[in-house]
Amino acid sequence: MHRCAPVSPCVNDGCQSDIIPVKRQRQSSNEKEIMAQDEASASLSDESPVTMDKPVCFIDTDSDGKLCVQQSALQILQQIQQPVVVVAVVGLYRTGKSYLMNCLAGKQTGFALGSTIESKTKGIWMWCVPHPAEAGTTLVLLDTEGLGDVDKVT
Repeated sequence: MHRCAPVSPCVNDGCQSDIIPVKRQRQSSNEKEIMAQDEASASLSDESPVTMDKPVCFIDTDSDGKLCVQQSALQILQQIQQPVVVVAVVGLYRTGKSYLMNCLAGKQTGFALGSTIESKTKGIWMWCVPHPAEAGTTLVLLDTEGLGDVDKVT
């Protein structure tokens, strides 16, 4: 059984300000209004987070090969009232994308893992979990179908 390394927050909370100098200016009334709206929307983040026990298919292909969004997954996203951080991983098939996403979710299982040379993930799968380092934030993990599968019909 594999063990996932824990996800830890950035050590330096001021990462951006170390790189980009912040220029302080007087705020216009429009900027104050925008800040007030931001504070009001921040209070929405106090809502209970949308969490899922397991991933669901977000985008799949129909019989004609066209992409289609799964309405049940879209409804889950529409329920989120908190800030979100979206993490998506893409790459060649059978390179550990699903395993990495399970690690980010802090779970041993969740996204399906294959044990053969055949790819396992089809389409794009979504898993909403609480952010491990930012309270009041939802982590939306997107696991994608691997590229380069020779058995995949295009």
